[in-house]
Amino acid sequence: MEKLAVFFEREELLKSSADLFLYTLELSNSNGNRARAMNILQDIQLLQRAQENEVSSIGGDFSDLSPQDKEQQRQKILLWSAKSALFKVAIELQAETQPMRASKDRGERLAKKNGVVKAIQTFCDCRASYLRNFAPEDLQLAKNKLFGYKEFMKMGLNHPFWNDGYMCLSKDPWAVDPVVRTGIHAMLGLDCANEEIIQLQVELRRSLSWGISHWNQLKQIIDKSLERDSQLDSCLKQAFGEVQLAGVSNRPGGTYQLLGGDLCFAWVDHEGLMINWNDTISKMLETKLISREILPDEWFHMIESLMCTIGTKSSSADVQLEQAVLQQQHSDGEENEGPNEDDDLFEDED
Repeated sequence: MEKLAVFFEREELLKSSADLFLYTLELSNSNGNRARAMNILQDIQLLQRAQENEVSSIGGDFSDLSPQDKEQQRQKILLWSAKSALFKVAIELQAETQPMRASKDRGERLAKKNGVVKAIQTFCDCRASYLRNFAPEDLQLAKNKLFGYKEFMKMGLNHPFWNDGYMCLSKDPWAVDPVVRTGIHAMLGLDCANEEIIQLQVELRRSLSWGISHWNQLKQIIDKSLERDSQLDSCLKQAFGEVQLAGVSNRPGGTYQLLGGDLCFAWVDHEGLMINWNDTISKMLETKLISREILPDEWFHMIESLMCTIGTKSSSADVQLEQAVLQQQHSDGEENEGPNEDDDLFEDED
């Protein structure tokens, strides 16, 4: 395909050179114009030799086409080549946009723009020629209108412009059968969905790792505050300053108690958040949205520890509640001792 594109591009260059040669001959009133005309003629001869050498290597389906089909295929290949060059420019522009914006060299920016404008013009000319000769009904469509440098700079690499159907040169089912093409797009959509799922799994693992790390960090600092670790002195002074609260400043380790209290509240909040996360994680595991293998083992160890702590607190609370109820019942029994022996159990009969 690239060899055919080079062949036809050289052919177009031959035509342009021949036109330029004839124009130069008409103006050859001076020795300078005559010398220029001779240089153009030499270029034409070199291009013709290259064309003759290339003809023998072009065969296959193209050689078997009718003259009309050959012309359509020729223009389509030229259009494909022009669009390939334009796509290359788009990729380079995307890679260089930031350096170009940061650059203060106006000459460099103008040189870049001139090359882009030339590639845009070549493509627009090739597309207009192809549509005018082989698809005139599509020539007036909005997607086929001419565009310039400003419009091109707004096109991303995922723009529909890069997926024109008539640009496809293959005659295989994947290129011409709409059912096959729909299936291909569906498979590509599934691939994209799988990539998104993988990315979400990575983000989920990162979130759980953060939750584990933060839980461990809170626990370690709480332990240090209980031990009144001297390494926390600078942090305490920065967080609380010179404490002037009654019962704190005059009490040994008072600021440590302040820090420990704040940390305990933060730890309880974080544990509640982790429990809520675990409810969602459990549902995702049950519905097989995720597998256990993608989750860090430390997550399950932490949740197990939290559940044991909650169970212990719950059992302790139940015991205390039961003791309170029994104590209340015992107290009620003492206040109401029941009937005495002297009390009449039955009313007197008339």
